[in-house]
Amino acid sequence: MAAHTVSISIVRFTPDDLTLISIGCQHDSQIITWDWRSGNDLGVGKLMSPVNAIAVSFDSSMCVTVGSKSVKYWFLPMASDGLNKRTGLTSRSAILADKRNVNFVDATFCDQTNRMLAVTASGEVLEFNGNKKYVKCYSWKDSGDFKAICLARIPEGLLVGCSDGLVRLFCLIGDDLDFLADLAPPTHLFMDPANAYDPQQLQNHPEDAIFPEPRCLVASSSSPTFVVGYADRSLIEFSREHNSWSFRRASLGHTGAVNCIESFPSSSSCMPAGTVITGGSDGTVRFWNFGGDSDDKGDIANILCPSLLKVVYLDENPDLLLDKRCIELVGPSQDDPNASTTMTPSGVQCTRVSHDGRSMVAGTANGMLYLIDLSFSDTPIIDVINAHDSEVSSLDFSDHAST
Repeated sequence: MAAHTVSISIVRFTPDDLTLISIGCQHDSQIITWDWRSGNDLGVGKLMSPVNAIAVSFDSSMCVTVGSKSVKYWFLPMASDGLNKRTGLTSRSAILADKRNVNFVDATFCDQTNRMLAVTASGEVLEFNGNKKYVKCYSWKDSGDFKAICLARIPEGLLVGCSDGLVRLFCLIGDDLDFLADLAPPTHLFMDPANAYDPQQLQNHPEDAIFPEPRCLVASSSSPTFVVGYADRSLIEFSREHNSWSFRRASLGHTGAVNCIESFPSSSSCMPAGTVITGGSDGTVRFWNFGGDSDDKGDIANILCPSLLKVVYLDENPDLLLDKRCIELVGPSQDDPNASTTMTPSGVQCTRVSHDGRSMVAGTANGMLYLIDLSFSDTPIIDVINAHDSEVSSLDFSDHAST
């Protein structure tokens, strides 16, 4: 299905599963609807500004795109309409009143009346009625010192991902958003999943814990679960049990590029057979084992992410563990004009495990060598050597145990 001239930034199926909607980047500037089963495009529209998010109505008759100074409703042609050629999509801009210069980052429909909520870049939630008119603003910056970032509709109400790392649930019945509950992420920055072997540990965090902010929420009215994507690239699934929501499972990967990978020596008993080690630009070394519920994992497996056995943090900079938020704007970039646009290496560049599997050394982008003792379960860093003026690109052990 080729119709966009440049890259595609968003795709979405309608709730009736009949139509696919694709949004091109700001250089493509097209919204296209598809009969995805036949591959035919049903309609196309011209986008006048970058789009950050899309929401589709409950009855699949319309969608709304939100972005820089724009909230626009699009009326969708259906595959069942019997169209045999592409048509132009009919659209209508929302009545924004004093919010016409606002940048919008997410949106969702609330009910069959096409009541719609949109999140602004400043952390407010704006409500639009069925007539596509802005009617109310919700803001918690003064009372709770947090901002809204993303949102999603579930049968119980509205989920709002907030800047303090929490996901808050609000009731949609009535004219206001009434707070019902909040869900804290089971992880925080610099947390080692190897220490998560009791469900209670996922609820108790250090007082100085830093939580990554939610960046996206995915929910379905037909599923008793929803998934939260966080700024550290973790994916956390929550499930509904006995009228409450609780953690179900997680996927915890590197933030940024994986710069090296190696197999752990099978002759060593320090790690389960089949363990793989990765080093990333986020300044971490991670130990993985994808062997399922193998008995040889023993006490190493955790309840948070069983395939991730251990994380060793070599850099104390939390910025390496967080993805920069990307929001498309109209006009010149708001970035620091003096900032360099050249990508520089960061984090762990290479690793090497000793032949006996009891030690490991990691080389970083700033020329440091970290010697790690793998014979202990907490894998302590036993020495740090300022070895090179720039990045360490390669490491190896000799046949002698001391070199």
